[in-house]
Amino acid sequence: MDKVYLVSEGSYSNYHIIGVFSTRELADKLAAHDKDREVEEWELDADAERVRVGLALYSAHMNEDGNDSNASAGEWEDDEKYYITAVRKDANGEPEPTLYCTVYATDKQHAIKIANEKRIELIATGKFDEWRESRRKEAILRVCYDNVNPPHYENCPACHGFGVNDDSDIPLTVYRARLIRTGGDVLTKHKPCQKCKSTIHGVPS
Repeated sequence: MDKVYLVSEGSYSNYHIIGVFSTRELADKLAAHDKDREVEEWELDADAERVRVGLALYSAHMNEDGNDSNASAGEWEDDEKYYITAVRKDANGEPEPTLYCTVYATDKQHAIKIANEKRIELIATGKFDEWRESRRKEAILRVCYDNVNPPHYENCPACHGFGVNDDSDIPLTVYRARLIRTGGDVLTKHKPCQKCKSTIHGVPS
């Protein structure tokens, strides 16, 4: 498939295209005049078939119960994406998981329908429950990190005051993102710091 090469400049509201070329060589030559310029590679007619059948990218969101949803033309991503996050709390003060997605649809209602189908799939495969568990694990570490007094992590660069990972000896606070992302158990995959003997439960008394 044929490609074109765009030379862009600026970001956010100041973003603009200053050149479109048929070869990377020409685009690179123009971009070389300013370090803030970037070359973007685009395929011609990449979405031609979707456009022919009336599809476009829509942004949609829906809560776990399916009773709060919305969609709008445009997108957060440049392709279909699905992820769960929380932007507000439920009646019990807990983060409310919400499915956010970018989908190809014919209109807003079609986008909401696709989001609902994905929501049902994520419930069936336990993804909402996995999200809640990851938030629980993250909260455990955050509470420990925020409530140590004095802030022991300033005095122990080896562990930041919360023990170390059991197989890499790096601080749990550094390792937490990987533990949560891979589903590891934050409460068991740790050991006391050899330097100060701290664990996830804090500084030993």
